[in-house]
Amino acid sequence: FYPDRNADDIPDGDPVVHLAGFGFEDTHSVANGNTWGPDGWLYGAQGSTVSCRVTRPGIDPPNAPGRYYEGCMVWRYHPYSRQFEIFAEGGGNVFGLEFDAEGRLFSGHNGGGTRGFHYVQSGLYLKQGKSPGKFGPPDNPFAFGELPMMSGGNIPRFSHNVIAINGTAMPDVWQGKLLGADPLHHHLVLSERSVRGASFTTRDIDFPVKNSDVAFRPVYMANATDGSVLIADFYERYIAHGQHYQSQIDPTSGRIYRLRAKTKTLVADTNLRAKTNGQLIGLLAHPNKWHRQTAVRLLGQRANEATKDKLRKSVKAETGRAALQGLWALHQAGGLDDVLAAELLGHPHPHVRSWAVRLRGDHRELSAGLFNAVQRLAVREGHPEVRSQIAGTAIRLPRDQALGLASSLLSRTDDIDDPFIPLQCWWVLERHCENDRAAVLRLFHNQDFFRQPMVEQHILERLMRRLVARGRQDDLAGCARLLAATPTKAHREKLVAGFSKAIEGLALPLLPDALAKQLRHLDNPSFALRVRLGDEAALGQALGVIADGSKPARERIELIRAAGDVDLGQLKATLLGLVQSEPDAGVVTAALLLSLIHISE
Repeated sequence: FYPDRNADDIPDGDPVVHLAGFGFEDTHSVANGNTWGPDGWLYGAQGSTVSCRVTRPGIDPPNAPGRYYEGCMVWRYHPYSRQFEIFAEGGGNVFGLEFDAEGRLFSGHNGGGTRGFHYVQSGLYLKQGKSPGKFGPPDNPFAFGELPMMSGGNIPRFSHNVIAINGTAMPDVWQGKLLGADPLHHHLVLSERSVRGASFTTRDIDFPVKNSDVAFRPVYMANATDGSVLIADFYERYIAHGQHYQSQIDPTSGRIYRLRAKTKTLVADTNLRAKTNGQLIGLLAHPNKWHRQTAVRLLGQRANEATKDKLRKSVKAETGRAALQGLWALHQAGGLDDVLAAELLGHPHPHVRSWAVRLRGDHRELSAGLFNAVQRLAVREGHPEVRSQIAGTAIRLPRDQALGLASSLLSRTDDIDDPFIPLQCWWVLERHCENDRAAVLRLFHNQDFFRQPMVEQHILERLMRRLVARGRQDDLAGCARLLAATPTKAHREKLVAGFSKAIEGLALPLLPDALAKQLRHLDNPSFALRVRLGDEAALGQALGVIADGSKPARERIELIRAAGDVDLGQLKATLLGLVQSEPDAGVVTAALLLSLIHISE
């Protein structure tokens, strides 16, 4: 942080280091994209091929390990409380962050098929790359899914930075649309968003800036103070990694352009520091996003009790954009409490409801009254983005509050095909599988919970897989209780699918008697599972399939592993035959591995 007390844009002294430890392993998409969030936190991004061990100088001990993270993610930092946390994981080599008028967070992508990512709190997104683990392992190996990027059709690589247009000097038809900078193709692209549940899809509608100069490389944009858009042009003929590693770039050739509508005037009144609090409140409905966001930040820094009272009245009285801005300002000023937040859950503006949940949820526990109000909202809420935020907040809450909100959301049928909400609800349950497994399983004591469509389609298989993958005896005993409680054959098949996926390619763990009994009495267990459970008839049949070169290699490999769990002795002759004559490398590898196990034993 560079102090500038007299506001002349010249630092008054040496910088104050708030965060340290960001990595520089790559030539682009290192720590970047710093932007103020409407909640008063500073948000930033990290690209896919770098890592960090973030510490807070002056607070953390000198030898503190820091917050380690590999690969792409979005972080945030509160400059007053000095808290640092990962906001969302994954993304498309994250470069640049943008909050739109409703406080949604977006970033571009350096791959194809999309104009970017829409980030929600605690979201886990694709870690870009075709090679598993290339950009770092998933922070949670039991996520069993990832939130998608905004699909956009046949989009070539890439739009590395996007902003949501919201400036008074820009065309009216552009307002709210995404503007993307594509340095590879030397142009800017305008895209419209369409609602897809709790997120969006995009469609390209125009290329408002094109350039035949091969060195034109737009890499960053911003909604400017005067209502226009500023564009940073890297201006380099070559943008490959090699030139940058070898410092073969021109540090003097960069350019900044301004984009505006010819018929629009530029805003001259940009010294908001000189405004009174009352004047700043009046700017909360300003059509220029920079004015609104700056007014929010200034009110949060200096609001007194009289101003807080005015903001409370404004938030409750307004129905549109000014209400949301007023909520953000009131929160940053320390004037939002659980009582008012509970009242705002009935506000007509859906994003006021959503942000009331998010802002109070950042305390990581809700008061009893607010929790009850949010739980009732989860049942009746009609806007998917609000329901998504309830799930995102639930991930941060104590066990009983988290599971209560998740069960309310899972009781609904309107989110079964939502791109975000089912996975978010799963992550709430998964977070408590490690230390509060019994509390999670208690949800399934009621057979009506099994029958909820969201639970059937998105939870049962993942929960069984999670318990088996962890592999402890208590976890496996929980699997037996789930199977015993299932109301129908279809539910048991979902659970068994999760069981089979968890042990795929692995040795069968030692099963508690109760679980082995449940599995043996299934109506129609899979062939491989019957082999693994020691069914003699199935084992004999499996030996024939393993030796049959006309059968699919994948099926034979699976059966080799399954048979190896129960009787290596019967399998020995078959394995030796495969090693001597089998043409498929995968089958030979599986046979060799089991043969080595047999020799070692």
